[in-house]
Amino acid sequence: MARKEKPERVERGLYLAGKTYLACATPPGSRKVKWKTIGEVGLMEARRKRDAWAVEVRSGGISATGGKETVKEVAEAWLKHIERLVDIGELRERTLESYKTGVNIHLVRA
Repeated sequence: MARKEKPERVERGLYLAGKTYLACATPPGSRKVKWKTIGEVGLMEARRKRDAWAVEVRSGGISATGGKETVKEVAEAWLKHIERLVDIGELRERTLESYKTGVNIHLVRA
């Protein structure tokens, strides 16, 4: 469904369309802006979510290629993310092994 109101800038990377906040950030090495609808939240919550979104986009969590990745590339990027979660203790090593097996069997067959 299209937005009825034109988004108005609240501050850098944060826009308001009616009662809905939107966030934007640019991936490194790209000129194309990535947008995310934050929702109908308060200003402080919108700022927090905008900041988290910007960190994700700028750290490489969001691709700058604009959807032209292959399934294999996306799967490998996702597995790298899962490896980071294992490194910081959010997931177990066995979970990573299980995910790798599933990706190799169902998505990236040799």
